Amino acid sequence: SYRVRRVARPGVGVSDLVIRLLWLLCLSTVCAPGAIENFRSMAPKRAAAQAAASVARAFSTKKAKTEKTTTRGIQEDQMLASTAHNADVTRGGWRVSAAVEHLSSSACGLRDLVAEHGEPGFYKDVQNGSSMCNFQSLAKAIVYQQLAGAAASTIWNRLLGLASEGQTGIGRSEKESHSHGHPEEPGREFLTPIRCQALGEQRLRTVGLSKQKASYVLDLSRAFAEGGLDELQDMSDDELRAKLLAIKGVGPWTVNMFALFTLHRSDIMPTGDLGVRKGMQAHFGLKALPTPAKMAQLSEPWKPFCSLASWYMWRKAGTVLPAASSKS
Repeated sequence: SYRVRRVARPGVGVSDLVIRLLWLLCLSTVCAPGAIENFRSMAPKRAAAQAAASVARAFSTKKAKTEKTTTRGIQEDQMLASTAHNADVTRGGWRVSAAVEHLSSSACGLRDLVAEHGEPGFYKDVQNGSSMCNFQSLAKAIVYQQLAGAAASTIWNRLLGLASEGQTGIGRSEKESHSHGHPEEPGREFLTPIRCQALGEQRLRTVGLSKQKASYVLDLSRAFAEGGLDELQDMSDDELRAKLLAIKGVGPWTVNMFALFTLHRSDIMPTGDLGVRKGMQAHFGLKALPTPAKMAQLSEPWKPFCSLASWYMWRKAGTVLPAASSKS
């Protein structure tokens, strides 16, 4: 052992500093190897611990973000579901989502068509169910009978223009009572039974209507003016059919289109419609167009939503939808 003797004098001498440095050097020589080895052996553990802590922090952050996103997603889904809940109900009281789910089942076999074309939009048509709206829809169906879409559309728009001539001064309250949510058809609110009777057959023919169709529109206007057709939406399918078929110019096809697109009846199978027949022929791989009896048999699994199935048959055939539908 080496003993350092301090000299009793003020301050610290140079020799004392040298001795202390040599002493620290000796201690570092003895202790340093073990300390270094210990540090080296602890380094991987320390690095691993740090990495684990980093992963834990990242996972915690990601979990928090995921939970936040999931919560927001659930809230958005609930909001959309609430909106769909209101928009999903048709004028006929049935739900399009329920119909789509039913037709997508294996028993109905329309899953591919549903996936390709989605849900129809005609049920969203903002019609208020009034007698006036029903008259206009039936009048439009008569105009479109046995005509190509473009030609029928031209005649229909001319008829609306004729009905609105000189009617701009109509009282606001009366005009609003005739309005039925058809901004894409200006002048439709003026097409009333009284207005059609006032125009007469000759003026109706000036828009391109045949003599026969002009007389049909007049017969329809008289039937509505006389009453008895104010509550069509409350009638059963059979009552509706009997009531409308009694009007000259209104046949089974017109009744079916009116029930399907205007009243939104859920279970209408228009067996006389060529587009639906072509669609069913293609869908079922038939060699010939199906007869009404065959269509009734094949559409049995689609009940009680044959109306929506008919819409998919029109899509299958690639035909233009009937004029009674102003929406896709």
